[in-house]
Amino acid sequence: MSNQTRKIIRIVSIFIVLVVVFIQLDILNINWATLNDNKIWLLIIAYFMLLITAKG
Repeated sequence: MSNQTRKIIRIVSIFIVLVVVFIQLDILNINWATLNDNKIWLLIIAYFMLLITAKG
């Protein structure tokens, strides 16, 4: 995996976490029922994406 790909995956995972946190703090109001019901799974996916990009 190239460094450019790692950076893109990290940016996407951080963006996912920020969106979920802002929704939880009522700063961001997105009325997608699927998104509101599956916040924990979005966080798990974002964490997994960061684990993939970690250099061993």
